Amino acid sequence: EGEGNFAMKGGSYGSPTITLKMTDKDVVVHASILMNAKVHERLSNNPRHSTAWYFHKQGAEAIEIMMAIRPYMGQRRGNEIDRVVSLAAVRPGPSKGTNHVWAKLNPIAVRTIRYLVGRGRTMAEIGRTYRMSEKTIAQVIHKTTWKHIT
Repeated sequence: EGEGNFAMKGGSYGSPTITLKMTDKDVVVHASILMNAKVHERLSNNPRHSTAWYFHKQGAEAIEIMMAIRPYMGQRRGNEIDRVVSLAAVRPGPSKGTNHVWAKLNPIAVRTIRYLVGRGRTMAEIGRTYRMSEKTIAQVIHKTTWKHIT
């Protein structure tokens, strides 16, 4: 068993954080590679408990990852991502391009959209997933926008 969560570490004015903690080291390592995070080990004082493995990803990178995976989350986790992103939005900081917390696209999402089209998904399906118009999806696919992302 394990747990992952999306939170504001340090309260409402803290840092947006993704945490994954579980006893399956291979799962934590794979996720940490995707998120470029360092894995830590937590030994239990109870000999009947297994060693736990975990990582944290914080700040703007955590927000970018949250926004990229948001379309694939269930309602409960999606709501938590929305809460963290909205709390982060009221804090001072960069507010242009992908650094803006309400940006719908980032390089990860752009690559994912192009990958999905290559796998046969329609622009309408992708648009619903990302809550965008087919026109916006077409611009991404045809590199009218996001030309610099391969």
